[in-house]
Amino acid sequence: MSAYANVHIALEQMRVRALSKARGSPLPPGEDADPKLCEAPRVLILGPENAGKTTVAKILTNYAVRGGQIWTPLLANVDPSEGAWAIPGTLSVTPVSTAIPTYSPASPLGFAATSAPLVSASHQHVPLAYWYGHSDTKRNPLLLDRLIRNLGENINDKFDLNPEAKAAGIIVDTPASFASNSTPAEHRQKLIKACVDAFRKTMAPSSALPVGAARAVSEMQPVRVNAASPGSGLLNAVLAVLAPPNPDENERYDEEILDLTVTGFIYMWVDTLSAGMGAAEG
Repeated sequence: MSAYANVHIALEQMRVRALSKARGSPLPPGEDADPKLCEAPRVLILGPENAGKTTVAKILTNYAVRGGQIWTPLLANVDPSEGAWAIPGTLSVTPVSTAIPTYSPASPLGFAATSAPLVSASHQHVPLAYWYGHSDTKRNPLLLDRLIRNLGENINDKFDLNPEAKAAGIIVDTPASFASNSTPAEHRQKLIKACVDAFRKTMAPSSALPVGAARAVSEMQPVRVNAASPGSGLLNAVLAVLAPPNPDENERYDEEILDLTVTGFIYMWVDTLSAGMGAAEG
């Protein structure tokens, strides 16, 4: 715990410097004014299975919100096998302003609201989530890379709107496959680099690209599934309900569905009374 406390103190010093920079106020006496040292903390936690990555992420987050400085750090989870703030198969992030509750198998990071809560309680977090749809990072690494970058872009948009909130920083929990020798080195390195790039803001917005240029959006092609087909694979499946597409037709593109955030989930089962397929939404 002393090691975690030392890391927390170092992160607190970064937060204070970043907040002073955001407000244009002088740094505390004895602090280095180097702009490179005034960046908000961005922590990427790597380690093998059962190494305690999620525990460390939660400890550092709880230290921050309990420190008396009214910090609201972002806690992101890019491990689709956990689901963290939502359900397995998702990548998610949420701002944390109160201590995270005790671990439970159903919710490693506490209690998340997968649908809008009627009454906002201190232990409820409404996350921003993207749908990957698998628990194994090797199933579709191109899609996982894309979703990680989408998550980072959303976070950076939030920080641009609220520089003072940015000072609290972000802590990112990663899957064990990012540090496992059983995963090909090239696969691990690409996804780790995606995290570093996404959460350090190296992805240029469309407005900053050269005239006529656009981001590459051809990594994969969404496939329409016929729910009535016996081979659809939807039985006993969990489906994600996505946010509406861009209302401006000129801003839409073929793979936009891959970049939409999750607004809810649907579980598909067999309705024995009507001999048909039913669904439950959450």
